Amino acid sequence: FAHNEYYHLILLAANRTGYQNLLTLASKAYLEGFYYKPRVDKALLVEHHDGLIALSGCLSGEVAYLIGQGRLEEALRTAAEYRDIFGSEHYFLEVQENGVPEQQVANQGLREIHKRLGIPLVATNDCHYLKKTDAKVHDILLCLQTGKTVTDPHRLRFQTDQLYVKSTDEMLAAFHEWPEAVWNTARVAEMCELAFTFGKSYLPHYTVPEGPGGAVARAAVGPPGSAVPSAPAGRADRDHLDGVRGLLPDRLGHHQLRPLAGHPGGARARLERRQPRRLRPAHHRPGPARVWPALRALPQPRAHLPP
Repeated sequence: FAHNEYYHLILLAANRTGYQNLLTLASKAYLEGFYYKPRVDKALLVEHHDGLIALSGCLSGEVAYLIGQGRLEEALRTAAEYRDIFGSEHYFLEVQENGVPEQQVANQGLREIHKRLGIPLVATNDCHYLKKTDAKVHDILLCLQTGKTVTDPHRLRFQTDQLYVKSTDEMLAAFHEWPEAVWNTARVAEMCELAFTFGKSYLPHYTVPEGPGGAVARAAVGPPGSAVPSAPAGRADRDHLDGVRGLLPDRLGHHQLRPLAGHPGGARARLERRQPRRLRPAHHRPGPARVWPALRALPQPRAHLPP
């Protein structure tokens, strides 16, 4: 890629298959293609294109960008490549009428590609705010986000106040020379037939094994060779949970955590009956220092407690 290593592409789920593919693409974009921003490549689009409708994107789309660079033939090949990926009925060239001079150049090139390749046009509008009167407020918001003032001539700003949600009449007026692009917008909407079932849980069911919980087993692990007493046979689940709540450091040099068993009154009462003792300096304590901030807030057991 040439400009910033990635381009915009609009993907819409037409059905359940498309929705699942969209989830897969989004996940892989973050887990496998993340580099400052989540990204997918064309090979991944080929693998997960079923059920998706693609629009070529705004001025940051690959086709529009190439047109703006004067590389029309390359834009033609790129548009044909996307058409082959998604199919002739599921790929559209996105045109806009937003008052941006660069957009007019892109629109001319997109119409030329439409004539030569037969890829249908679809009319869209970048929407950064709801109403046209919100343009000034949006401009101030950009200043706040970028730490600039409205009088700064070099600040980030939009060249138009047309980036709002336009009505059907406004879109038809803007595209009066090519109204088919507006009707294709409705056609795309009708192609998206994805329906969700609400009120049903899709969380997986896990069978929990019998016996003490895994938290007790993990927390009661000491250094190699140390003996960690287990709870007496027949103790109720309440006692296991009480033991987890009563976790305190035993041998501070090893960060060993053990339940305080055999002291009635519950975890809080057992803690309140103990006097705090001095902790060894942090630089003398081996092991992960991150264990200690949580432990410092707890009253420590007296030194005469059994090891």
